[in-house]
Amino acid sequence: MINFCSRGLIKYFYLMYRKTIVLFSVFLTVAFALKAQNYKHPYSHLGIGILEDQHFAANSGMAGFSIVQKSDRSFSSTNPASYSHLLFTTFDVALKGRIYNLAQGDSGLTTNLISFGYFALGFPISTKYGWGASFGLLPVSRIGYHSVIQADDLILPDSLLKTDDFEKNGGFNKAYLGTSIKLFKNLSVGANFYYLFGNTQLNHKMFFENNSDFFGVSTEYNTYFATTGIDFGAQFHTTLSKDIKFGMGATYSLPVSLKVLRENEFVTFINYGSGIYNYKDTLFTSSDDLADMEIPKKLAAGLSLYQTGKWMAGLEYQYEEWSKFLHHDTSLKLSNYQQFNFGFEFTPGKMDDPSYYKRMTYRFGIKYAFSYLNVPKDLDQFPVSFYNPIKTGIAIGAELPITRSLSALNTGIEFGKIGLLEDDIIRELYVNIYLGFRLNDIWFNKRKID
Repeated sequence: MINFCSRGLIKYFYLMYRKTIVLFSVFLTVAFALKAQNYKHPYSHLGIGILEDQHFAANSGMAGFSIVQKSDRSFSSTNPASYSHLLFTTFDVALKGRIYNLAQGDSGLTTNLISFGYFALGFPISTKYGWGASFGLLPVSRIGYHSVIQADDLILPDSLLKTDDFEKNGGFNKAYLGTSIKLFKNLSVGANFYYLFGNTQLNHKMFFENNSDFFGVSTEYNTYFATTGIDFGAQFHTTLSKDIKFGMGATYSLPVSLKVLRENEFVTFINYGSGIYNYKDTLFTSSDDLADMEIPKKLAAGLSLYQTGKWMAGLEYQYEEWSKFLHHDTSLKLSNYQQFNFGFEFTPGKMDDPSYYKRMTYRFGIKYAFSYLNVPKDLDQFPVSFYNPIKTGIAIGAELPITRSLSALNTGIEFGKIGLLEDDIIRELYVNIYLGFRLNDIWFNKRKID
């Protein structure tokens, strides 16, 4: 046996590293370009915003089913125990598109958004001991809110129309570093250490319509959030018969406290009509440490039956205890998030099948969830009652293998509905579209020639 020289290994590793950096740079450039899009959702001012799906593009076609995932060339950050099964270095990155219609009573609005989905790198450290690792970045929530309130104010002898314009934007993201190992032949455990961070910008402009004799006031609140935490995961896989296997998976996230810092700025301006004519003076700026926000615990579990390389079917349940969410706005109350998933995938042929369509993997999924939002309803009654919107969705997807490689393109599309169409409640119809690229290769292992 003749080992490759160290120079050859370094060159090989450099070439694969360069591939990953180029791909990541392209997606990151697109992500920053897309960040400028104007996202708006009236309910995004509640909690930490509208929650983003945490699963990868490969799971999107199964409506997010991912807790029990087992593969030697793909993984899921939703359960760090999945890193133990990797035999290949795996780079996964995706873009996400969303088309949604918001309707209330007889009015409605349809808009769309294209955004950065995620990026993640997973790799085996020791295949002998089932030791793997991963790191990546995922969006957690998105905030975009705009409201205009007009009212008659009596000031001196004149009756003036005062306008309050509120606009809030921002969101949360999660960077993680995780590892897992096989404790026994069939049991894997893992953990993700993560950094959760985010910021919001709330701008409140108060001015008087069509009257430039009175200065308007612009108040800007920039709030920053940060914390660290740990997600735990476990998987158990065993053989039931010659071809059929059974899998179980579970995850648990500890509750964490988010540190909150807010910077305030108050500025006067001259207004004309319904807009700002000229900024005048900065009255003052300040910085405050607000009370910590408490992000509650989360847990999930799933079961699956599968035949390796052919088909898989499974059920999954998620629970997030948002009713114990604490915020410096003590009047804010949320509900516990619960989600049920069914996922199925099927590959007609083998990797070397001459028919490309038989090498593809086809996916299907169903989702039923109780939102964590508490939405006020019957606003003309006292006390005001609240409604917990229900989310239903159906998904389809496919994995398109790239010829002469283990890499693949993953696509998924989910059609869904959130809430009911009533006078005081906003109903959302949505279409989520995922496009992901998974690059597989062998890193860190020395190649040998006979």
